[in-house]
Amino acid sequence: MEVLTKLAHKNVIALKEIIDDAKSKKVYLVMVLCEGGTLEEKLEATENGLGEALVKDWFRSLLSAIHYCLKVHQISHRDIKPENIMLDEKGKIFLTDFGCSEFFAPNNEDLSKATKGTYLFMAPEMYESNKEKKLVWGS
Repeated sequence: MEVLTKLAHKNVIALKEIIDDAKSKKVYLVMVLCEGGTLEEKLEATENGLGEALVKDWFRSLLSAIHYCLKVHQISHRDIKPENIMLDEKGKIFLTDFGCSEFFAPNNEDLSKATKGTYLFMAPEMYESNKEKKLVWGS
């Protein structure tokens, strides 16, 4: 939740409001509605693949969001996968689900030693460096 309050980028899901309901002991995060579903759903529904121009546009948008998180706020998402990329009704993409994300200090190697995220989408070096350690599985 703290991570989302810091972020304001055109391709990062916008947090509009935080509602702390004392009665139910729940916290609600109100975010932008993305009626286009997830990138995972879009890929599954596409028989002939996506057009090259569209993929390039989405890739640039995603890289811009990641760069913004890393360079401007020193936030590592740590679970980037098609399920965590949402589309609005116009097809614009948004990076979502910052549940595994962490703030980091530049030139600090501790972040890269801890394993978080979804196993199937981890970089090979993360798996290799954590063979002996217990893995923390994402959703």
